[in-house]
Amino acid sequence: MALVVKKDPITVINEVFVDGIIGEDIILGESTILTELEMMVLFALADGNTPTEIQKLIFSDSIVLRNVEINIMRKLEAKTKVHIITKAFSKGLLLTHTLPET
Repeated sequence: MALVVKKDPITVINEVFVDGIIGEDIILGESTILTELEMMVLFALADGNTPTEIQKLIFSDSIVLRNVEINIMRKLEAKTKVHIITKAFSKGLLLTHTLPET
C-alpha cells in the first residue's frame, strides 16, 4: 500500500510555477497584481481546464474557485471569464506560445 501525501495548494504552486509555465497555447507571465493562487487559476482557465479540473488542481471546491475568479475579475477589472483572459493578455500576465520556425 502506497502512502499518499496531500500537499497544500501553495506547496504545489511553488513546485509547479518555477521559471514560467508553458501550457498548450500560452505561457504564464509574472504578476504583482495577482496572488500565486489567482495566477494558477488564471493559467488553468486560459489553458482550457474545466472548473472540475481546476478545483482538483487547487484542492478546493466550487465556492472557493468562484471566489478566486471573482477576485481575479475585480483586480483585472474584467466582467466575465472570457474578459479575464483578454485582460490578462493585455496586461502581460499571459503570453502567446509561438512555435519556432522550421
